[in-house]
Amino acid sequence: VEYSVNNEHFADYASIKRFFWLPEGTQLTYDATGAFQFPEGAIILQSFSFPDATIEGGMRLVETRLLMSAGGMDGWDSIVYRWNDEMTDAKSSVAGKLVEVQSVSNAAEKMSYLIPNINDCARCHENNEGMRNPIGITARNLSLDIDGKNQLAHWSEKGIFKETPANDFPATIVWNDPATGSVEERSRAWLDVNCAHCHNPNGPASVSGLDLSITQSNPMSIGMYKPPVAAGQGSEGFEFSIDPGSPETSFIINRLHSTNPAVMMPPLGRMAANQEAVKLISEWIGTIEFT
Repeated sequence: VEYSVNNEHFADYASIKRFFWLPEGTQLTYDATGAFQFPEGAIILQSFSFPDATIEGGMRLVETRLLMSAGGMDGWDSIVYRWNDEMTDAKSSVAGKLVEVQSVSNAAEKMSYLIPNINDCARCHENNEGMRNPIGITARNLSLDIDGKNQLAHWSEKGIFKETPANDFPATIVWNDPATGSVEERSRAWLDVNCAHCHNPNGPASVSGLDLSITQSNPMSIGMYKPPVAAGQGSEGFEFSIDPGSPETSFIINRLHSTNPAVMMPPLGRMAANQEAVKLISEWIGTIEFT
């Protein structure tokens, strides 16, 4: 099943195609707020491409990532594949690889793109000390219209869910579509998909005390006037993760903008900064009044 999302994780402006596969006779378990539950043997697949005017179709397939469900609390296994130059075959890339691709922002330039290693996959998908965290597979991120029909309603009709949910799917916020929400709501939507898989109470960054889940409502948990706990070099001398009204002194902005491996967030999956998202989140922080 090919699927689309409202908010995708940033990967150096790569074009990403997404699919999942279910073993015959199995179904997804719908969850209105959290990630859908997949049966044992299910596969989630993402393929990453970059522009390339020298080949037919104008896009070069670079890598494909697979998550394979071990079922229940056993979590997921991961494999990363690197495509050959002819895009006829892909081989597992256990150690990862730094490859040269066409810059999305400047057709005259090349850029480095990092294919992750298998351990990198575990670092992002870890939850409750195991790989139990498919990212972005939630009702709020999958509820969108495709060819005039809601994607989740279509899946429901096709019998993809164990129990058919009501066709009243959650309202959707798209971080780069101003028509869908306020600056704050869209900033939170981006942070939810790109940061909250680690920055949540059960994630690998829980020690930081920062929870960037879209459902978190406590201002300090989100980062307002929150001093660094385990940021190391990441705070670079700034006092708060979010300094309300002052994006230039908020170290969350510095980390999102940085490409220094010791500072940048997310620390994996990118070598460039998502400039549009940084601008949006800076705008949001600049409007915060907190007393």
